[in-house]
Amino acid sequence: MTQGECSRGKQLFAGLFVVIGFMVLAPVVVDAQPYTFIQPGFTQEVYAVSAGFMGGVAFAPDGDVLVSPCAFSGGSLRRFDAQTTVPMSGSNIHPQVADLPSNAGCGLTNHPNGSLYTNTSGGVVRLNADTGVVISGPFGPAGNALGITPDPLTGELVYVGSSSNLIEAVNPALTTSRNFATLNAAEVGFVDGLFFDPTGQFLFLANRSPVFRLTIVDRNGNLVQHVPLPSEPDGIAFRATSPRFVLTNNLDGTISRIDFPGDDFTQTPTVSLFASGGFRGDLSQVGPDGCLYLTQDGVRFADGTTSSENSVVRICGGFATPPGVTLITLSPLTAVNPIGTTHTVTATVSRIAEMTKGGAQIQPVTFEILSGPNAGETYVEPLDQNLQASTTYLGDGGTGTDQIQAYIVDASGTRIFSNLVTKTWIGSATDCNNNGIPDDQETCPPVDLVFIMDTSGSMFDEAAGLCSSIQQVVADLAVQGITVTPSFLGITETPGGDFGCLTDNVANLLGGAVPGSSSCGSVIIQSEDWANATAVVAQNFPWTPGNVRLIIPISDEGPCSGDPCDDPGTDRDAITNAIAIANNNLVIVSPITGTGADSCVITLAQALADGTRGVTFQSTDPGVDFGQIIGDSIRDACGQATDCNSNGRPDSCDIADGISEDVNQNGVPDECEVRGGFKVLDIFGEVFNTGNPAPIINLNLDPPCAIAFACTDNGAGNIILEERGYLYPRGTIDPGFIGRDYGCKIARDVELTTTGDGVYVLSGFGTVDLYGDARFIGQTFFGTMYHPFDAARDLEFITDFIIDKSIALRTEVGEYILDGLGGIWNFGLAPHFGQAGFGFDIARAMEIAPDQAGYIVLDGFGLVHGFGSLAQVAFDLFFENPFLGRDLARDLEITPTGNGWHILDGMGRIYAVGDAQPINNEALESFFDIFVDLERGGSSTAPPPIERGAELILKDEDEAAELEAAIERAVRSPKPTVEEDQAPASESASAAGAGEDESSARATLVRHNGKRVTISNETREALAAKVIALVESCSGSREAVSSTSWREARNSDKALFVRFPDAVAARTADGEEVSFRAVVVPLAGDLHAVQGILLWNPKSDEEFVSVKGYGGDALSSLISTVEK
Repeated sequence: MTQGECSRGKQLFAGLFVVIGFMVLAPVVVDAQPYTFIQPGFTQEVYAVSAGFMGGVAFAPDGDVLVSPCAFSGGSLRRFDAQTTVPMSGSNIHPQVADLPSNAGCGLTNHPNGSLYTNTSGGVVRLNADTGVVISGPFGPAGNALGITPDPLTGELVYVGSSSNLIEAVNPALTTSRNFATLNAAEVGFVDGLFFDPTGQFLFLANRSPVFRLTIVDRNGNLVQHVPLPSEPDGIAFRATSPRFVLTNNLDGTISRIDFPGDDFTQTPTVSLFASGGFRGDLSQVGPDGCLYLTQDGVRFADGTTSSENSVVRICGGFATPPGVTLITLSPLTAVNPIGTTHTVTATVSRIAEMTKGGAQIQPVTFEILSGPNAGETYVEPLDQNLQASTTYLGDGGTGTDQIQAYIVDASGTRIFSNLVTKTWIGSATDCNNNGIPDDQETCPPVDLVFIMDTSGSMFDEAAGLCSSIQQVVADLAVQGITVTPSFLGITETPGGDFGCLTDNVANLLGGAVPGSSSCGSVIIQSEDWANATAVVAQNFPWTPGNVRLIIPISDEGPCSGDPCDDPGTDRDAITNAIAIANNNLVIVSPITGTGADSCVITLAQALADGTRGVTFQSTDPGVDFGQIIGDSIRDACGQATDCNSNGRPDSCDIADGISEDVNQNGVPDECEVRGGFKVLDIFGEVFNTGNPAPIINLNLDPPCAIAFACTDNGAGNIILEERGYLYPRGTIDPGFIGRDYGCKIARDVELTTTGDGVYVLSGFGTVDLYGDARFIGQTFFGTMYHPFDAARDLEFITDFIIDKSIALRTEVGEYILDGLGGIWNFGLAPHFGQAGFGFDIARAMEIAPDQAGYIVLDGFGLVHGFGSLAQVAFDLFFENPFLGRDLARDLEITPTGNGWHILDGMGRIYAVGDAQPINNEALESFFDIFVDLERGGSSTAPPPIERGAELILKDEDEAAELEAAIERAVRSPKPTVEEDQAPASESASAAGAGEDESSARATLVRHNGKRVTISNETREALAAKVIALVESCSGSREAVSSTSWREARNSDKALFVRFPDAVAARTADGEEVSFRAVVVPLAGDLHAVQGILLWNPKSDEEFVSVKGYGGDALSSLISTVEK
């Protein structure tokens, strides 16, 4: 289910509940519970009831429960009195005492600074926790309005972005933002709730699509594991006391329990049923009392009656209270000291009234070291008059990390637990580079800082903020030991006035010629060309050797010539080029967007920062926040320059000691460099990050005969194949994989297994060699033993879950071999969708669709041909492919969405098609045909979603063995003959539209119920008028939908699809203006039931939208026109 579908479903339920909250009478049951089953040792009760939908949960300063109604933005907060109850159907219910006007999304969280924060479609909003009044925001990249949580270690607000695979972060002041994690969209399709574990080291995501699972990433944004779940998760909580475990509140009225061996979140856990028999669950939060508060869309009262109203259920039993909610807070959050020294932790108690109800005495604080070298030690300390207690202990247990927690007993005898903090004990204070400075206190080199200022009329406030604050910032940093030499440049002008601190402009000082290649142009021509200006400064500015190089562009408009901002388009292209040039010159870029910046500008600024190791900021009040923003930018750049991997050791020591590689010898650990996410291989055995002429691997093969390479998912392992059959493993790949000598240059492709512990090698004869844990699936043989043919060109696999010793594991289950004629040879569970059948040796590479229901084939001329689920995509994008005029295309990589691809030619040029983002590889381009392979920086393809795998962990060994054997039989089933299995070439000729001229591609395209409809010239204008009339009859407001929803509807055989050569404008019945290039009218399903249609406009901020409530006559008239 997409996020848009979920939210619409929530709102629909909410509307129903507002209209009527009917009661369903049941037989009287004594002491009925919200859940008919719950594991022993826990209590449950209905806490609150409301007639409207309820989602996110938070807490007011006096302990009242606050619940959001789950809007994208602009939602109110329902407040339930924690101090009183009223009887209702045998239950004691806390009454709703207010509906606070606010700007809430669905997700809510408390913060240690006393504020509430909420995830909205406009970004993060900060709220007064008592009144719901907006304090600041929205700020940061757009959110999906669902999960948000504070980082226990940094205080940042981490939340789900507008695309669920994007996890974003903003600081509590809402002045800086960054990308926390970018996950594989094919694996992480819809995230609802997200929470840090109590240590702050791992972030847990309720991942609802493409399959139900709990996704865990570390605090550096790296994927740790996906935990398969039996039910669709929403809220998440952690148990604080032993046994510790994780809970998910599920949409099917159950709660799942996940136990990790030794509390190690990297290990495979056990999943069990914690509770069942409830109602549809939503978000959750642990309260200050250590109880779990979760929302449901139904009520079961103590007398057994049920209601369609929504409810808050409280489950008690020692759950971990998150930062900002707990009544007892430990500090410092983390610290590092040599062994043999002492460490002090302090507990601060808030709302002492909770501890002294009914005259109870104030209890002391108990500190416990839960794990680590000093585990088992316990200290009890009294509270002082400031409601604080401290304890100091000696770190004499050896090296390692202690986990420390405190608790205090409240008036009811319940232990109220604090947050977890850590103390790391090291062998001694280290100074790896012998410069007299401890490694964790390494000072920053001097900083060369260049401000690039947009001097258009909307930037007066930002200019004044810069000019008035910079000198104080420089002085403050000098006190901290950071020397900054700032330069102040306009782009094409130096206007004076509010811009008085600008001393020159980029075009005048450094020249207007833009290095690299960008559709934004080769010369700076506008005062708002801040992306091109960044590229010029990065390459041409006289940087001081050894200094940190930092550029801060400041603008509120599109990076290519101002507004409108186009992404994809020239603005994105300009940013991509700036990233490549900045990286090639070791420059960090940290943009500041002005108060008037729209979401496109903010997104592209974030991309530039992410791509150059920088950070991005949005100013909300330049006269107030510019000083802090600039200081934070500089301090972050210092951290990147001295300890970019944040391991507490200078980068120079990491490189010298071999902890980090620095193959290109530029002084930056290779893991910190960002190069656009792709690697290319040339025939000499050199592997390059795109845009960087320094190879990361150099085999220096003589004769030059490298043919293919593959990478592990995380990019840490690479293996290169040369034509004779020899393998060259690097990084984490087993060095024992050396291949074999075929006796001739016949090796054609290499692929890694999903584990990275095995290798497949394809020969031109069609045979497949196996190494490590590679499993035989199938192979062919072209020709005869005496006259073999060099015909095989590419090898690809589909993956799925199989059962191995009762555990579901992903592995290769199907295989494709592409031959030079365009034939597709399928083995195992790989289905056949068609073949190109070129008739001569011109097929060069293939890629499998992310949904594994189709594939594309690249020919040597640069054209792409699609089959199965990619047939229509390839057809739509056919004329975007490069036509190279000769056999020069070498490889392609499909995007995670399946709506585009990158194509590599032999001279190193990379072409972006569809939703593929441009890659500037100019620094590597050659006059010779030497490049042979293109791979993502990590895996060669995005791991596909699980559509049909055995996703249950089976408990029965016999059942597991039987299923494994069945899969093995299917995988190893005999290959059907060509006559049985492969379609004739005439049936598969270029599903991407080969043979059509440009005029046909620009024509109006119509498909009705899965069949293409030929439209005459006379009908085209009438058809456009009918489509416009249908849109204008819609009475509902438009809503954004995902590209997945669009594709599913477009590809349905129960829909009408119309694509126009140019954008069409219309106005709905409510007066809302919409423009679109294509429309899908579902003729069955949920959207059809509400008379809804989908619109596509690639130039709009909301590329895919739906509108509802069309008139039946308008649809009938349109269908009639098509059928004629």
